[in-house]
Amino acid sequence: LPTVHPMSALRPLERQRLRSRLRGGRPPKNLHEVVEREGKQPHIFKPGDHFNYCSAGSQLVARAVEEASGMDIAEYMKQRLFEPAGMTDTGFVIDESLAANCVSTDYHPWVIPAVADGTPGTWWSRTRLRLRGLLARLRGKPFVELKAAGSGVISPKKLWDRSLELFHPEAGVVGTARDFVKWLAMLTNGGKCTDADGSESKF
Repeated sequence: LPTVHPMSALRPLERQRLRSRLRGGRPPKNLHEVVEREGKQPHIFKPGDHFNYCSAGSQLVARAVEEASGMDIAEYMKQRLFEPAGMTDTGFVIDESLAANCVSTDYHPWVIPAVADGTPGTWWSRTRLRLRGLLARLRGKPFVELKAAGSGVISPKKLWDRSLELFHPEAGVVGTARDFVKWLAMLTNGGKCTDADGSESKF
């Protein structure tokens, strides 16, 4: 992504893939289609030769979990991770009663040009985004709101929209601060958490 690697630093194949994504077309409906499309892309380098920040790895692992479990990754994580840990307000889809607790997704103005480079849409829509970042810098604003409260980081749908089928394992889970504390407590307790009946579950 241009937010991590500037356009000028991208290899030819990386620029080609980015341009292909920016051209748009029908977006994938689910994780199966995401991985299927990724599999048709040429390798930028041989596995193990170089490190590059990307989401394809977590998407591939999540898709493997779906195949092995017979559940989509959202349901799998709900049943196997979040519910056993007592994280009832965490998931890829949340209850609408939590809407008032949602916050917007904001970016620092200096990052906006890179975000615009990687945002699908028309040339004009990306230019408007760059102008918003420039205006925010001139006005001294610390942040620019890109996603309204309640919208997913990647998906434009609301977080409580039950029609959601595409769950992004790399940037799709949302939750409350209270649930996050439970997650941290489990991690610092050797992967164990205390259930409601007082027994311990190990992850």
